[in-house]
Amino acid sequence: MSQVRGRGALGTCPECGSVRALVEFAEEGDVRRALAAALAIDHRLAAPLLEYLGLFAQPGKRLQGRKTVRLLVELEALIGSGTVTRERITYPAPAEYWRSALEQLVQKPPSGLP
Repeated sequence: MSQVRGRGALGTCPECGSVRALVEFAEEGDVRRALAAALAIDHRLAAPLLEYLGLFAQPGKRLQGRKTVRLLVELEALIGSGTVTRERITYPAPAEYWRSALEQLVQKPPSGLP
């Protein structure tokens, strides 16, 4: 959770519990890449994307940082392209298609996820 103080918004590290300015967290490599990817994704996908990421967490645990980064970077590239290629055929994939797909995946997750 963040608060606004003299140095700007504060955040709490999920790993160690330290409280620092969000800017400081954003300077860390993995956090910077995840933040950049998340900010590049269409804002209308925020809620279904967060629910989708939750599918990758082990039961009773939170999603690990590096895995979050990898997933966000991969999804940003796919969503940002506006297309999906399957069997050498490229199809349009606007944000609304992604929203629908993410919602369906959350409602009925494929087998093999944690």
